[in-house]
Amino acid sequence: MLGSTQFFLGTVKIQSFTFQTTTFKIVGVDTLITVRNDIHLRLNNSLFSNSFQILAPISAIEVKEGKIPAEALGELELEQYLLLRDNRRLRKKFAKQIKDDLSKIVHL
Repeated sequence: MLGSTQFFLGTVKIQSFTFQTTTFKIVGVDTLITVRNDIHLRLNNSLFSNSFQILAPISAIEVKEGKIPAEALGELELEQYLLLRDNRRLRKKFAKQIKDDLSKIVHL
């Protein structure tokens, strides 16, 4: 058992990106975050969507401007995150299940 950690789950729009990080605007609030590209998960399959959900450990996020809304933060077991990272089909099911609310997570 690896334990749990705090995660960000929210709908975002890309503002800029580099090889190592992407800066996102959180939809619905005036918050800019920079997120490590090697750690966050994009939860939808559309590459051309204007906005989309991401899931990222809070340790992979730097707040550039504003504040992350409390409802976008929650705890997630690290084992669940690793399953999602490694299984695209499970990631799609997860995205439908929880929408924008980490409190709706059921064990995978």
